[in-house]
Amino acid sequence: MELHEEEVNIVEICDAALRIILPKAEEGYVSLRGLSGLEVPRLRGDKRRLKQVLLNLLSNAVKFTPENGVVSCDAVIDDDGALAIMVTDTGVGMDEEGIEKALMRFGQVDSSLARKHEGTGLGLPLTKGLVELHEGTLKLESKPNKGTRVTIKFPASRVVTSNS
Repeated sequence: MELHEEEVNIVEICDAALRIILPKAEEGYVSLRGLSGLEVPRLRGDKRRLKQVLLNLLSNAVKFTPENGVVSCDAVIDDDGALAIMVTDTGVGMDEEGIEKALMRFGQVDSSLARKHEGTGLGLPLTKGLVELHEGTLKLESKPNKGTRVTIKFPASRVVTSNS
């Protein structure tokens, strides 16, 4: 797959993804919090693929978060200049075995909440692949009944600074 790279505004991409999943979140009484108002530098990447990454992560977070839960998107610049974007939910969470299964192609973590929303089991592996195409990493942290945090990190070489 070839990336069509340009300087992209991550806040705008996150907001666009949140608008798309808003109806599903409202239907499930899940609150959404985005990046609006944060000073996030631009990123060199494929706008369409990055939107797909955030849409997949936010959609999964909403899917696995029960009523009155919260799904949020945050971003920080690490000490090494890399851009880390975190999608966090207060959902059902997973144990270590569930995390491994979720990251495998066609792997699905069985939970009563998840079964309400069938999927192919390709979302996270595809998302991880798209992040890696951007020379980034995807890290999944989760605890059963506590929620999940997915951190995607792009190297400093992709972060557009005023000095770039």
